Amino acid sequence: MEADRVKEQRLDEADRAQADLFNLLKTLSAPVAIVDENLYITRVSPGAESPLFLHPGIQGQPLRVLQGQLPGVDLEALARRVMEVGSEVEREVQDAAGRWYLLRIHPYLGSDRRLTGTVLALLQVDARQHGDEHYDPAGRYTQAVIDILPLPVLILETNFLVASVNEAFCGAAGLPREEIEDRFFHRLQGGAWEIPQLRKNLEDLTVQGGVLKGLWITEGLRGLGIGAMKVSACRLEEGAGHSPRLLLAIEERREEKGEG
Repeated sequence: MEADRVKEQRLDEADRAQADLFNLLKTLSAPVAIVDENLYITRVSPGAESPLFLHPGIQGQPLRVLQGQLPGVDLEALARRVMEVGSEVEREVQDAAGRWYLLRIHPYLGSDRRLTGTVLALLQVDARQHGDEHYDPAGRYTQAVIDILPLPVLILETNFLVASVNEAFCGAAGLPREEIEDRFFHRLQGGAWEIPQLRKNLEDLTVQGGVLKGLWITEGLRGLGIGAMKVSACRLEEGAGHSPRLLLAIEERREEKGEG
């Protein structure tokens, strides 16, 4: 039956994910806890940077003993979800002492290849290591990605305030980063980015989500000194507690000399 085939496929994927997980964690020396299907901690393997609350002494106790150490994170609900769908979940969490971790929960397979629990891993991304008490791991990752892109790229808040920008956009705009970020997109370069067609599409994307791919704009570009512009954009879902943002990539084609 199709349902059995899908279930078998998910088990295969979970099996591979578990093998990959343990190989990765062996290299990273990350702290790991194995939780059974009744949500009891059966094994703890502290890593090199293990938090004090994750230690072998909690083996045999219910998962909820960790609840107070990770405020705002429903560990039991996340573990149940992993066992129900057979795929991993990942969250950025902060412990009671203010340290940041990347929490990964993977399905755990028994010897009969049946889902019998979950594997929890915590990888520390402590803000103080970066000299920033408001360290945002996802934000740093996103910035690193857009910085290597050759096309001009911006990340906008839903009110169109520029949250971050890459060097390619700074070069195209002829402005330093500090004169772009924390300013409204449509007011950049003396209002040259107040382009009705672009604004409408970004507003629709903010409300409806989805992807805007390869939209050509040929009107309202006089202030930018270009003849045509192709844009692509998508709404970034930042997760619980964070507002969505827009990622906007711009490909310019300047007017050729002699064009009227």
